[in-house]
Amino acid sequence: AAAQLQLQLMLYLQAASAGTGQFLDSDVHDRIALPRSVVPADTQFALRISGDSMEPAYYSEQLAFVK
Repeated sequence: AAAQLQLQLMLYLQAASAGTGQFLDSDVHDRIALPRSVVPADTQFALRISGDSMEPAYYSEQLAFVK
């Protein structure tokens, strides 16, 4: 039952740049398990935010979910 509460999701290792911008031009990723309750519906993958220019909406190292 606990496994049903987890969702396997691709986490791209290249972070999204908060500030100067950066294309996601790498397909290197890991798979992570997250509680279904924290992953928005229709999420295709996740990546981390890098930088602080989008605070307080997004913080460096925060996961961003992409549809």
